[in-house]
Amino acid sequence: MPAWKRHGCSHGSRQAAWKARTKRPNSFKAARLHGVSPIVATVVLIAVAMGLIVIVSPWVVDMAARLTNTTGGQAIADTICNTAGLAFVTSYGTNGASWNISGANDTLSAMVENTGNVDLGNFSFVLTVNATTAIQVYEYRPTFASQNTTNPLRPSRKAVLHANMTDDSNGTATYLEVVNGACRKAKAEMDL
Repeated sequence: MPAWKRHGCSHGSRQAAWKARTKRPNSFKAARLHGVSPIVATVVLIAVAMGLIVIVSPWVVDMAARLTNTTGGQAIADTICNTAGLAFVTSYGTNGASWNISGANDTLSAMVENTGNVDLGNFSFVLTVNATTAIQVYEYRPTFASQNTTNPLRPSRKAVLHANMTDDSNGTATYLEVVNGACRKAKAEMDL
């Protein structure tokens, strides 16, 4: 018996019945299409994540090691320098400094005291001069290395430092700093 007769269709509606029976459904559920199971999807997702971790982790570990080594040493130096201090001894010269930059033989000296708890050394002078054309900043080392890393300025000690002025600093001195190489943020400074 033909299929259209088995399904109760008359001869005239044979084509319509066949089309209705073989028509494709619009939704996935009606078509009985199956996706990836949740278990397989979870396994694939974990595998992709593990692959990314394997690729990225050596780079992250290397970067963290470099940052730790760089900032670790700086952190120790900063901690030590938190207790450092340097000040002018105001009884010397004019508020702790004496200078003459008007002629060919410029002179600059200062008396400083270590007011902190850390040995200081490798001093230098930073002098700001208001010249006729521009503001100039000069850095001078002491004439003799009396206070350096082998012979530091100990806490509560004072020293007179003389600048080795190799430049002719014509103009008006406006600002002076005495800085040290051990802890750059521990400095004596004043307006002139």
